[in-house]
Amino acid sequence: MMFSVVYNRANQLSAWQANLFRFSELFVILLLLAVDITWSRQVGLVFRDYGRVLAVVALMLSLWGFYAISGRSRRLSEIGYYAAMWLSFTELGCILSYLVAYMRMPLYDVEFTKLDAVLGFYWPGWFEFIRTHGILDVVLFLAYFSLIPQIIGSIIFFAHAERANRNRELFCMAVVALCLTEVVAGTFPAVGAFYHFKIEMARATHLADLFHLLAGTQKNFSSLTMEGIVTFPSYHAAMAVIFMYVHRGQRFLFPAIVVLNFLLLLSTPTFGGHYLVDIVAGVLVATLSIFIFRQIKGWDSPIDA
Repeated sequence: MMFSVVYNRANQLSAWQANLFRFSELFVILLLLAVDITWSRQVGLVFRDYGRVLAVVALMLSLWGFYAISGRSRRLSEIGYYAAMWLSFTELGCILSYLVAYMRMPLYDVEFTKLDAVLGFYWPGWFEFIRTHGILDVVLFLAYFSLIPQIIGSIIFFAHAERANRNRELFCMAVVALCLTEVVAGTFPAVGAFYHFKIEMARATHLADLFHLLAGTQKNFSSLTMEGIVTFPSYHAAMAVIFMYVHRGQRFLFPAIVVLNFLLLLSTPTFGGHYLVDIVAGVLVATLSIFIFRQIKGWDSPIDA
């Protein structure tokens, strides 16, 4: 009898904690929205063409609501919920990066190349080495652009494995990492190695928007064409570490995730135009994000049940 009471109490507490985190996730999205709207109005930046994103978010929220209320599928409900959260977060985070860049702080590319030299890293040499090894170039290309597929795959996998806690970890850590990244990027901005070394600048598709922001020559941007414009720290590097962390304990999947994201880290200088210090900073951002989330959640063990 006593065991039954304790067990039921534990389940009630777990459900209460889950609902608390769910409301906090929604609150974070609303907070980001408020920051983006307030800041963009204050500086005069306009972001348009977000109707498609809103439509898809509404569809995913409808999926969440239907399956949650009907109780027909907890898994599909979770997929709908986190798909909506990630779509909203990605859009709002991208807008935030543009607002941060519009602060037009001094650039630190020269300082970053000097730090790379201290670490024994020479970006043009690394880039040429990868480019002249065709198979490695293709493998790293695929790894670099695995970020979105990994997010989608993780949402679906954790939902079907009924590991809602892992979907929560992934999303919350990504949000914390983004906030930390934007703070650092606003303080130490850079345009990246492609432009600094004048090598393969066609790959630097973010430069057009970034230069407009730095020069203050354009204040109207379409959400359909916005690019990732943050150089330091590397958000790709931060997400690579977070992916490895949230997939811990998966007997067969974890080794593959580690290999894939190790390749993602290696691909970031070549395909993201990042300095080595960007990757180091991204790894530190991820580590701090994991630590912050663990403290908020109050875990005592590195592997949750």
